[in-house]
Amino acid sequence: MTFNQIAATTLFSALLLSAPAAMAQDPQGYGQPPQSAAAAQPADDATVTSFAEAMGEVQVIQQKFSEQLQGVEDNDKARELQMKAQEEMVTAVEASGISVQDYNALASRMDQDPALREKVEKKLQSM
Repeated sequence: MTFNQIAATTLFSALLLSAPAAMAQDPQGYGQPPQSAAAAQPADDATVTSFAEAMGEVQVIQQKFSEQLQGVEDNDKARELQMKAQEEMVTAVEASGISVQDYNALASRMDQDPALREKVEKKLQSM
């Protein structure tokens, strides 16, 4: 997986996971600025592994729903598919052992932290 693919996946998933619908479902809101340990501390191997697993699953979900959205002309149907994709992504992230907030914080950090980006790329390649 190239850096551009990783960046596109993290951007898409971060945007999708922080959508207003997620905030409506969770009063704490996923779209708030990260206040988590993941935003402030170096990521340990277990966290990077969980993040990479989640990222891989999010990418699969993204691709599946992207294909389903092609050709959908009904806005309600498109919104329904986007909500379902969002729900599946949240479930996949949480199932990997990382919170959505931490996932989004790490995704954001990858843009500014080449060492973290490299760790994640290596984990993704080894999966």
